[in-house]
Amino acid sequence: MGDFGKGTRINVRLSAAERDDLRRRAELAGVTVSEYVRRRALGDSDRAVVYVDESELKKLFVQLRRVGSNLNQCARELNTHHNPACVNDALLNAFDAVAKASEDVSGFISESRKLI
Repeated sequence: MGDFGKGTRINVRLSAAERDDLRRRAELAGVTVSEYVRRRALGDSDRAVVYVDESELKKLFVQLRRVGSNLNQCARELNTHHNPACVNDALLNAFDAVAKASEDVSGFISESRKLI
């Protein structure tokens, strides 16, 4: 097998649906179809390519930062006043927010894997 330069073509037969899916995946990865195929076929590993919606990731990050901030405020209040009753509702809300954020991150990862 010879060394292929970028001027060399390799033809692959695809159905219309496969072609459309390949174009969609390349677009999601932010590269041309040729670059996408090269990366997938010649990559150093067989790890899956995970597509992410950057805006969704930013929302999840902001959500997690808010939860962390709320928990930090609860910890500060406990350390200052040593009265767990005064932060009980805030802690319960923070724990609920952590659970929600965890579910959102898990859902995001699950949805991203479907695009592989």
